[in-house]
Amino acid sequence: YPEDHRRADIHAWCEENLKPVLSGLDPRRRKALGADIARKGHLTSFWLAGVAQSVKRETTLVVELRRLPFENQRQILFYILDALRGPWNAAIDAGGLGADTAESARVRYGARVEEVHLGSTWYRDHGPKIVSAIEDASMSVPSDDDIVTDICALAYVNGVVKIPDGFENTGSDGGKRHADSAISALLMEFAAQQDPVEIDFSSAGTRLPGMAAFNGGGAAAPATTSAGWGSVSSGSDFRRFEGR
Repeated sequence: YPEDHRRADIHAWCEENLKPVLSGLDPRRRKALGADIARKGHLTSFWLAGVAQSVKRETTLVVELRRLPFENQRQILFYILDALRGPWNAAIDAGGLGADTAESARVRYGARVEEVHLGSTWYRDHGPKIVSAIEDASMSVPSDDDIVTDICALAYVNGVVKIPDGFENTGSDGGKRHADSAISALLMEFAAQQDPVEIDFSSAGTRLPGMAAFNGGGAAAPATTSAGWGSVSSGSDFRRFEGR
């Protein structure tokens, strides 16, 4: 499957599924995005929220990707970030598989992107904040069973809020999950707490022509939630896009 065809098909998917949500965002409202990166074993998850003056995190978009090459994950991530107007911050898992994506995003967007190395110290400092945000309803959670299960997996382990080691379950698409969206939600909350940065940005990249929207082969993604919080992808299978 030629790379230029794959990029064009993914761009068409972004235009059809993400653009309607992103184009409707209020440029005056600050945004925060968290990204947890995976490849084959688990899901990559992007969690985007608007930060209201009341400090409420209003979830706008959750995108989950399965078995998609890193280059094309970056293509979708950068499509989202390129579309944001006004102040925003992002936090990306920079450990292991996420290192290259986090570094590329930092180079592209500068101080708006934090490269985060998850560990016991980080979880101890920031884990309780998302638990508090959920408990006092200051962060909206999409009405998606897989995402709710991910969030509920957060637990105190030796006094630290984190995903218990070895936690794994099967999602609605039949694929394995490791509370992937809970990690991207933690990173989103961390991004929301950073000093806001507003820099006018125009991508120098080439806009690819639209092609027929792709069908990932799994659950349609993203699917609009009944709560009306934008688009939520639940385990889209990108196997025909896999690199060799």
